[in-house]
Amino acid sequence: MSNKIRILLVEDNIDLAENISIFMQTCLHEIDHVSSALQAIDLIKTFRYDVLLLDVMLPGMDGFTLARTLRNKFNCSSPILFLTARDSMSDKVEGYSSGADDYLVKPFDLQELELKINAIVNRANGVLNEHLILEKLHLQPQSRRAFFDTQELTLTQMGFCILHTLVLAHPKIVSRAELEETIWQGNPPESDSIRSHIYILRQALKTVHNDSIIETIHGLGFRLNANNIS
Repeated sequence: MSNKIRILLVEDNIDLAENISIFMQTCLHEIDHVSSALQAIDLIKTFRYDVLLLDVMLPGMDGFTLARTLRNKFNCSSPILFLTARDSMSDKVEGYSSGADDYLVKPFDLQELELKINAIVNRANGVLNEHLILEKLHLQPQSRRAFFDTQELTLTQMGFCILHTLVLAHPKIVSRAELEETIWQGNPPESDSIRSHIYILRQALKTVHNDSIIETIHGLGFRLNANNIS
């Protein structure tokens, strides 16, 4: 049986929200439901949730903007899972860039949703507490902060998880399968989300170093470029 998880669902489709709420309650989770971003912000300022389920097409403020607002203005660290019919690569890149941990395309199976919720909550709770220092890279896993030399990096939670994995493995190559196992704990999404996350992470790293810090070793996986972190 899964541990009880406190969920906030932000969804303006009342029928879908009711189905999700009933199913999560049968899984012994606690779930609050609101239908707008402003209602969500009011709750998040008062309560801490283990995971946020956000629709993208919300009245007023959309889900992408809500995620950015929660991450940047309210310093909300709760994992975010987007529930949306928008499934293009550009939508997914925007979703992950706004601070999402995962992305589930409608329509979806409620059991799959619960599996994803468990995976991202377990991942968020499993981050080690020690500081990691590798040349100019300095990671603080408990607060999910990362620095290159003295400059702080702006990373998504998924980007931090990937960088953390690469730092721990350095100088070894980390395969795509190993990344997927670390990030999704054996339940990766059907789409090639790793590509999106690596792209966003590389864009963030380019703000502190002109050359690529992450190398793609074709047919094998990824590793940190030792020359560019020293």
